[in-house]
Amino acid sequence: MKNDLFSLVQKQFENALPFVAYRKPRQKEVVGILQKTDKTYFLEESDVPGFVMASFDNREKTVLIPKAVSKVIRQEWEETIPEQLVSMPPPKQDEIYVQKIADTVAAIKQGIAQKIVFSRKEILQLRDWEFLNAFHNMLSAYSQAMVYCWYHPQYGLWMGATPEVLCTYHKGYFATMALAGTRFAEKNGAKWGIKEIEEQKMVTDYIVGQLQKQNIKATIGQVQTVLAGNIEHLRTNIGGPISAARLGDLITALHPTPAVCGVPLEAARNYVLEKEGYQRKFYTGYFGEWWMDKDSIELFVNLRCMHVEKQTAALFVGGGITAASNPKLEWEETVQKAQTIKNIL
Repeated sequence: MKNDLFSLVQKQFENALPFVAYRKPRQKEVVGILQKTDKTYFLEESDVPGFVMASFDNREKTVLIPKAVSKVIRQEWEETIPEQLVSMPPPKQDEIYVQKIADTVAAIKQGIAQKIVFSRKEILQLRDWEFLNAFHNMLSAYSQAMVYCWYHPQYGLWMGATPEVLCTYHKGYFATMALAGTRFAEKNGAKWGIKEIEEQKMVTDYIVGQLQKQNIKATIGQVQTVLAGNIEHLRTNIGGPISAARLGDLITALHPTPAVCGVPLEAARNYVLEKEGYQRKFYTGYFGEWWMDKDSIELFVNLRCMHVEKQTAALFVGGGITAASNPKLEWEETVQKAQTIKNIL
């Protein structure tokens, strides 16, 4: 079909023009925003309605696809069965990564930080790979997640399915969440371990503290278990009133969250930038709708994602490290998380 969203996205990619296609959690509608030129826009230089993509390193500028210079298309997603692919065997234990985790645990015990979120990058070779097929698989497999496909000729192709909201804002009210703790989905409703409970509480306490510093009042919800693919997390919902003029302060206070960086923020971030050994770029940054013409924004943390260049995909996975962490179990957690992404490849 000539006006089919996915056909237009394919053409946009072939013409090396910026675009994003996405579907919000528990919704049917897929939205496409197709920029008409290859110009690079930044939110800091032109605060206009559009779709934003921000890096983990908040010193970098936020990339913007402005609505005013783009074609916006909306199309109902027709549910399909994900392709049945041969499962990829898990990688052999990476002794270097396990040692880095052991070093991180030692550093935490020495008092450098309470929690450090450490990650790794896994490179996969892709053969006869089509990004739209993978995007279709994501849409079918992860109905509870924010599923997206984002491209800019300057930054490459990024795809993912994330369960985590950084924050939303609508007509004077904001909402965010504290998400942490990871395990395979339990069928019998087993209790969470002390390590995961403490890790999630640390995230909640940090966010509440940041809001209090900004004199932002918020209501704190109950801890609940949420599902993302075959993985479960602990989540606490947080929200309250705020003016549009203070949204920049709110985002600055929340990003990067301790769920993707650590506690205290500066010490954890400095450790990550020095020790991880690669640049995260948009991984653990945030992205989403910046519809200030509608007095509304909806931003998601960029987890469970990959960066595709030619026939190579870089997968990014990590976990929260505390003094109680077991390096080998932390490695296994990253393998589980990577498998969530590999399932759609």
